[in-house]
Amino acid sequence: MASLALTTSGLPPPTGVSTNIQTEFLRPAGKEGDEFVIEAEVVKLGASAFVSLRISRLIFEATGKLLATTRINFYDSDDVSTRKLLAFGSHTKAVNKAWENAGGKLVKYSADGETVISTP
Repeated sequence: MASLALTTSGLPPPTGVSTNIQTEFLRPAGKEGDEFVIEAEVVKLGASAFVSLRISRLIFEATGKLLATTRINFYDSDDVSTRKLLAFGSHTKAVNKAWENAGGKLVKYSADGETVISTP
C-alpha cells in the first residue's frame, strides 16, 4: 500500500527501499470472506517537506537520504459513520533512487490512474 500511495502521488515505481515498517493491530479483522477497507496516504516526502497528493514538484537537498513516510489504516467497513479501525501502520522508504530516476520531478497520471500523462 505504501508504494501505491507514493506512486499515486507521482513518484514512479519502483518507489524505493523500506527502512521501517510498523503495524498496530487493534481488534480482530473478522472471519474468512469478510471484506475490509484500506486507506493509505503519503504523510511526508523529503527531509522537511509536507506532501499532499496534489504536489507537482518537490525540491530537496541532495545530501543524505530522501525518505517517504506513509500511513495505512484498515477499517471494517466503508461507512464512515459506523466503521471501526482494525489496524494501522506506517511505512518509511528511502526514495533517493526513484527520485533520481524521475529526474527530480513527480509524474502525473490520468484520472483513472492507469496512464502516465506527463513525465519529467
